[in-house]
Amino acid sequence: MQISRTKSSKNWPRKLRVYSNRSNNNVKQNFRIDIILFISSACVILTFAADLFVMKILGVDPGTKITGFGIINDDGNEVTALVYGAIKTKEDSTIGDRLKLIYTELNEVIARYKPDAVAIEQPFVAKNVRSALAVGRAQAVAILAAANAKVPSFEYTPAQVKQRITNYGASSKEQIQEMIRLQLGLSKIPEPSDAADALAIALCHVHEIHLNSLLQQGI
Repeated sequence: MQISRTKSSKNWPRKLRVYSNRSNNNVKQNFRIDIILFISSACVILTFAADLFVMKILGVDPGTKITGFGIINDDGNEVTALVYGAIKTKEDSTIGDRLKLIYTELNEVIARYKPDAVAIEQPFVAKNVRSALAVGRAQAVAILAAANAKVPSFEYTPAQVKQRITNYGASSKEQIQEMIRLQLGLSKIPEPSDAADALAIALCHVHEIHLNSLLQQGI
């Protein structure tokens, strides 16, 4: 049997090879695009996952004259300060107006930074009963602000804060402030001192969480 080939049929294998080369180039190009998209998606997922494991703690040092606050981030490996400051009330204002201002300002801080927990210092009654009562009012306002935002709140005594920060329950204020600076990697001690105290309370809560975690693991 004799098969006659036309001119076009003779060129068919060459055309096929050209088409095949173009197809391979397209496949390689598409493969590169898929790799780039995969890496980009993976980076987004890892960033999102990292954010999920970061715990944000708001520490509050209550007071009717000055209420300090400080927010720290804890990713399990490093603890850093996010923001800190103080809410100052007017000396000539009534106790009601002072508490209202503290409540309003704390609500704004919680709404803006969205902490996962609020750590609040309890008043030290034995030192000054009148001062303790005033601190207790501000403390109640802080608890209310946390509850209003559905954020769990935790309370710590001054001795507990000192023990967790310096491993010594009778540490001086200066020792605590220096430890705060070191543990948070700050270039200087936070000011005002009420803000530094608030950061200490937040750090106390972080140490408490880590300690409880170790105890649950049986370490």
